[in-house]
Order: sequence, then C-alpha cells, then structure tokens
Amino acid sequence: MFDVGPYPSESSSLLAVADMFGPANLSEAASGMSDASDIQQVFGNNKRNVVLASPTHFVAASSPPILIVQGVEDTTVHESQAIELYRDLRAAGDETQLVLVQNMGHMFAQVGSQPLDPSLRQIAQDMVSFFEQSRQGGGV
Repeated sequence: MFDVGPYPSESSSLLAVADMFGPANLSEAASGMSDASDIQQVFGNNKRNVVLASPTHFVAASSPPILIVQGVEDTTVHESQAIELYRDLRAAGDETQLVLVQNMGHMFAQVGSQPLDPSLRQIAQDMVSFFEQSRQGGGV
C-alpha cells in the first residue's frame, strides 16, 4: 500500500534501520516526553495513540536489522529506552546491535571532559559497516 508515487516499481520495504537516541516507549517518562503536557499536546487524552506511536509496539519477528546508538548520559531520552527496544527486538528473534556511547548526552553532545567512547568516527564506521552487511544480506 506504500508503493505509490513516481517509483512504483521500487519497494518501500526497509532493509535496515539506524536508531540514534530515539524514544522507544512513549508511555514512559524516560522517553523524553516526561511532561504530561507534552504528551497531551501531541496525543490529546488518547493513551492508546501514545502506545501506537511507540516503536516498541511494532516489534515483530522478521523486522529489518536495527542498529541502536544511545548516549549513556542522555537525560532527554534515557538509556533505558534503547535497552528496552534492544531487548524486545532480541526476544522477537530480530537482528539488532546496541551501541551505548559513554560520555554522550542527547544528539551526540559530549558530557564532561572525557571523549565519547566509541568516538564519532568509530560510530560512523560502525554505521557504514552495519548498512553494508545488511545490504549484502550477511546479517549483523
């Protein structure tokens, strides 16, 4: 149903996904939507829509490989969000990788005086490798 537009012969199926510091379960304060007014502004009073908008709701077997990159020091979208999504994907039997970046806050912000670990260069290399492996069908 999504294969419409100027390229109908091209599939809209995803081959792989990179999730960088994204919320996974919007019904939890750790998602970055901690203020009730934020949730209400976006979803109104419909709690079902909050669940339906959460990536964790859509975890299913045979999902494309997913690389999750998350800062350990992220106070906007907490590390627990990435771990929850990673665990749910693994439980469904899906291919996934979790990269927890030390000394990183939200959106690659360095927290403290220590460098990001792994470095931005290493994260970029890991992402390229992840997508190359996924494209070649070699798994991750």
